[in-house]
Amino acid sequence: MITLLTKYNSYIGREYASALIGAGINFVILAFGDHPPVEETEEKRCAGIWTPTSMSEIEIARRVLRFRSTNELSCRRYLQTGELGLGIQGDVGEILDTGLIKQFQSGIINFHPGDLPMYRGCSAPEWQIYEEKPVVCTAHFLDEGIDTGDIIEKRVLKLDYNSYHQMRASLYPAVAKFVVDLSKQYDTNQTFSSVSQGKGCYRRPMDDVALRHIAEIFDKARTKLLMTKFLPSSN
Repeated sequence: MITLLTKYNSYIGREYASALIGAGINFVILAFGDHPPVEETEEKRCAGIWTPTSMSEIEIARRVLRFRSTNELSCRRYLQTGELGLGIQGDVGEILDTGLIKQFQSGIINFHPGDLPMYRGCSAPEWQIYEEKPVVCTAHFLDEGIDTGDIIEKRVLKLDYNSYHQMRASLYPAVAKFVVDLSKQYDTNQTFSSVSQGKGCYRRPMDDVALRHIAEIFDKARTKLLMTKFLPSSN
């Protein structure tokens, strides 16, 4: 069984869940805490461009187990009740400890929108664009570090580079396709090989001033031409 771990109402978790449901993959959702009001997060920046499937729709289609945090006693008891297969990290909002990770026989996979190990951190897509690199998503096993686990596979994401907001709006739907592909492999009993990352680089989060600069970069025709040349023919 596949388990999606996410904050309740997280737009990332909802995007992953919607894609998995659409692909007919059987999974359960463990939802922790609550995501801030959606109008204050990514969806505000992408208003009118991207709206993930609502949590209420997802709850109709799949079982959702809610806990205050991963450390809640009832959560730990649940994790110990049966054999857990593969976990998918979909914006839990916490660094998961080794004890929890080990409850999953096949490990927990994180889909990081950065070319690891050189683009660790939450602003990885922006740093890749700033340095004129393709936006790469790295699927890696979770450990207690930040984006440091063994790498399974990398994929250049097929994004919309017409504007910064459109790039961000297309980011997690593209990552969700990657999530579905690896989940299908797991469903057909394919094993995941991986390699260690080695030394890497954590990129600091970009503040509002830096993000405005990134948005301005998209206004230049050269940037669109530069970034679109990285797009794969299919994804």
